[in-house]
Amino acid sequence: MDYAKWGSFANIGVENSGGTKIFSVSGHVERPGNYEIPMGMPFKTLLELSGGVWKGRKLKAVIPGGPSTPVLPAAEIMKTTLDYDGLKNSGSSVGAGSLIVMDETTCMVSTLKRDYPTSFMKNHVVNAPLVEKVQAGFIG
Repeated sequence: MDYAKWGSFANIGVENSGGTKIFSVSGHVERPGNYEIPMGMPFKTLLELSGGVWKGRKLKAVIPGGPSTPVLPAAEIMKTTLDYDGLKNSGSSVGAGSLIVMDETTCMVSTLKRDYPTSFMKNHVVNAPLVEKVQAGFIG
């Protein structure tokens, strides 16, 4: 086996997050799709690759790793790199890479009440306390 190929792959990305990852970008972007990027790429660059926030609107928040990962507000995600340490330091995680972009028209309470409870409340995942607070009206 030629391990040199693996060495070069591991050299892509950043320390603790070598290689590439496919992020499935969806939501309020001009060009949703699957983007294979080097780990450590700034979120801002991936947003540009996906055409930016649709209709020229402002970014409100992003779920960077799919619905099982914590939501990051625009100010935080715009200074975050897409790698294990970068997202952890910002308060979220890479998860499955199912990146969901939300623009300024998104009601976070409605989004979380609609999208989170059915999948995660029954499974008692990390975000369950957040969903309970939203449902009880403590967040929003």
